[in-house]
Amino acid sequence: MEELGGRFFICRNCAKLVVPESFHDRRSVFCCKECERKYWKKSEAMRKMRAAEAYDIYQKVDRSIKALIGHVPEVC
Repeated sequence: MEELGGRFFICRNCAKLVVPESFHDRRSVFCCKECERKYWKKSEAMRKMRAAEAYDIYQKVDRSIKALIGHVPEVC
């Protein structure tokens, strides 16, 4: 994760990987205002489906980043 500046997230609306470029960029849920507006206009079922998709993408990205930096999770 250090290669990405230590902070990244998946947009809850469009499921894009977002890497804030500066410390002052406080985005943490949506990639832009348009995505935030669209998210709140959707039905609850659609939001849950998109959240599940975004979580799946997050897990894939996290595994890829850990593989790139050579992190091997400890097995208990």
